[in-house]
Amino acid sequence: MGDRLASGLAVSALPLLAGFISLPLLSLVIWTVNEGAWRAMASPVALEALLLSAKTTAVTMAIILVVGTPAAFVLARAEFPGKRLVNTLVDLPAVLPPSAAGIALLLAFGRMGSSANTCGSWG
Repeated sequence: MGDRLASGLAVSALPLLAGFISLPLLSLVIWTVNEGAWRAMASPVALEALLLSAKTTAVTMAIILVVGTPAAFVLARAEFPGKRLVNTLVDLPAVLPPSAAGIALLLAFGRMGSSANTCGSWG
């Protein structure tokens, strides 16, 4: 009886979850997209950015499949020295805020950031 009740509650919560996810996206599209926005999205610069995003996503997915899947299998099945450290490094992107990661990448690889600029000056 308890399992049926829990299953029923879980199934009844699915439409609420779907609405929670889809309604903000739908309102964003309705309130911000107009004819000028569609023209801007079809511009060569926007299409180039979209193509670059698709390429980087494809490369990232290939790396994840080739490296991440075997790594996950090893982390789940094997015991080895340093496993906790490797597990922490794997979990780090999930807990690091994207803004902090973006700022770190900008400082490391941005126009002013490089290994030559290690003295801390911004000029």
